[in-house]
Amino acid sequence: MSSHLEQELRQQPKALARLIEKQLGYAEQVRELFLRDDVQYILIASRGSSSNAAPLCAIPPRARLPRARGVRDAVAVHASMNSRRVSTARLVIGISQSGKSPDVVEVVTEARRQGRPTIRA
Repeated sequence: MSSHLEQELRQQPKALARLIEKQLGYAEQVRELFLRDDVQYILIASRGSSSNAAPLCAIPPRARLPRARGVRDAVAVHASMNSRRVSTARLVIGISQSGKSPDVVEVVTEARRQGRPTIRA
C-alpha cells in the first residue's frame, strides 16, 4: 500500500505528457513571438505574488534568444503610468494569478494597442 503522495508522484510523467500534448500548439505560437526580428527585449508586467514568478520567466529568453538584449522586469503599476516604457518593450509578458489585475491588464492592453506582441500568463 502506497501513500497518497507516492501515488501522485507516480502520476506525474503521464500528467506532464498530457500537458505537453495539450499545450504544444500554443507553446509553438509563443516561441514564434520570441523569435521575431523586432524583439529586442522582454518586459514582464506583474504585481504582488506574481512578481515572484517573473525571474523564472526571465531565464529562458536570456539563455536561448541571442537576438534578445535582455529581460526587463516591471511592476505593472509603475509601467502602466509610463506609456513610453510600454511602447519601447518589444515583447510584453503579463503575469497575473487571477488574470484580472487591472494594472497588469492595462500594460498588456497598451502594448497590444501599440502593436507589440504580448503573452498573458
